[in-house]
Order: sequence, then structure tokens, then C-alpha cells
Amino acid sequence: MNQENPEVEDVDIPAGEMEEAEGGGEEKSPPKQLNMIMFIVMVVLLFGFQTTSSVLIVGKMYDSNPYFPGRPPVDREDNLSGLIHTLEGIIVNPTDSRGKVLLLDIGFETGSGDVIAELGTLEPLLRDNINTFLSAQRLPVLTDISMREKIRDKVMEIANYHLTEGKVGRVFFIRYVLQ
Repeated sequence: MNQENPEVEDVDIPAGEMEEAEGGGEEKSPPKQLNMIMFIVMVVLLFGFQTTSSVLIVGKMYDSNPYFPGRPPVDREDNLSGLIHTLEGIIVNPTDSRGKVLLLDIGFETGSGDVIAELGTLEPLLRDNINTFLSAQRLPVLTDISMREKIRDKVMEIANYHLTEGKVGRVFFIRYVLQ
């Protein structure tokens, strides 16, 4: 019996409930449903972040490659696309070729008729400079497909160096045959 009030019986209270009632003791863990909801929210947020970053990265790579098949020409600030001037029948004897020759047809893309006309007048000079550059290359460089982009860039650099009316926007190897 209770010593203060004789009419109240003693009730056994578990120790954990007694401490909670007094403000002490352990905190209750959130229910399992709340943990599951937090887990799902975190997974959705991580998936959303991953998807967004992937789209941005792949989109940037896709847009930055003007040679991507099926892709329309990239709009450039100087409008360097639309018209093509070709140099056909360039024959190169590479260094250490052992009798092999490289046969090339090159297309220069630009957006200006003036550049096309200037490319026509510069054709002998361009042929000579391109032939000199390619002749200095070794056979493994010319046959390596991963080097093709660097060769294109150098050919475009050679053409743009001599042009005064504008620029060449892209270079195409219409024919690239090693025999």
C-alpha cells in the first residue's frame, strides 16, 4: 500500500516507463515506416541526381562532336558550314611506306562563296602543303583510326593559315585509301 494515501494500492510500473515519465531514459527510435520512407526518398534523390548529371554530360559530348553520324552541322558563330570545296586525287608517299601510297580526296566545308573561290585559287599551294605534311607521317600514324581526327585538324589548320577571306569550318576525308 501507499504510505501517503492508504486507499491507493501499489502498482508495479516497469522501470523503462518510470524513466520516460520523469523525462529521462532512452529516446524512442522512429517507426520502421519512417525509416523506409527516408530510404526511398534518398534513393529517388540519388537516382535523380545521377540521371540529370548523365544527361548533361552525354548531351554536352554529343553536341560538341560535329562529326557525329546523323547529326546536323553545328551552328557556329561564323557560319562555317554549307558549301564544300574538294581537293581530289592527292597521292602521298608516306615515310617508311615500303612502296605503299595514300590516296586522298579532301572536302573543305565553309559558309562563304568567297572562301570557296579562294580555295580554288590556293589549290596548288594547299596540295603541296598537305602532301608535305602527310609525307612526313609514318605509316602506323596514317593507318591508326584514332589519329584521323588529329590529321583532319592539321589539314584544316593548313587551309585556314593561307585563307584571307574567311575560314574552313570542317574537313572531310571523302576518300582515304592506303594501297
